[in-house]
Amino acid sequence: MMKSTLFLVLIAMIVAIQPWSANAQAQTLIQGGIRHTGFGGPQSSVTWIDGEPGVLVGASGAWVINGVFALGGAGYGIATTHYAPELADGQRQTLEGGYGGLTMEFIMRPEQLIHFSGGVLIGAGGFELMTGPRTDADRVTTHETAFFVTRPEAGVTLNIASFMQARLTGAYRVIVGSDLPGYSDRNLGGPEFGLGLRFGKF
Repeated sequence: MMKSTLFLVLIAMIVAIQPWSANAQAQTLIQGGIRHTGFGGPQSSVTWIDGEPGVLVGASGAWVINGVFALGGAGYGIATTHYAPELADGQRQTLEGGYGGLTMEFIMRPEQLIHFSGGVLIGAGGFELMTGPRTDADRVTTHETAFFVTRPEAGVTLNIASFMQARLTGAYRVIVGSDLPGYSDRNLGGPEFGLGLRFGKF
């Protein structure tokens, strides 16, 4: 009797498990096939540093999943001259530096001729004060600092060709943890309005 009962329980377990093992599928965030593409290209932005207008130049690139989510990186540096307070001996100083980090972007309806996107950069950077003009090979760094940066961004993209896009962006650079004489996190941060080109497979 005991053997018969154990046999029936075993048969019932096999019958119960069989439909699950044959038909069940793991739930995933992205359903169906995944399409992998990517891009890279230059970008320049008009910004304000310590209340003065300036220009940042740099580049970005990303891996794109199913055309709508981009994960990559970007980096930008100061291209214009920004004078800092003079030293005690009267020497002029300029502000130099830049930042970079990980980028994440959500792209809305990328198949449209003109489409929109939103994203964020999270990373780090550094600024330094240097004596003398940029053309001087004997420039000396008087102060330097590192910082964390986050930069939320919104963009409008124009599909120029299957391999090329132009993009206008608006962003705000938030800096935390800098320590540079005469400057604060707030006046080293600021808005950015950029124009960039992207080349790749979209």
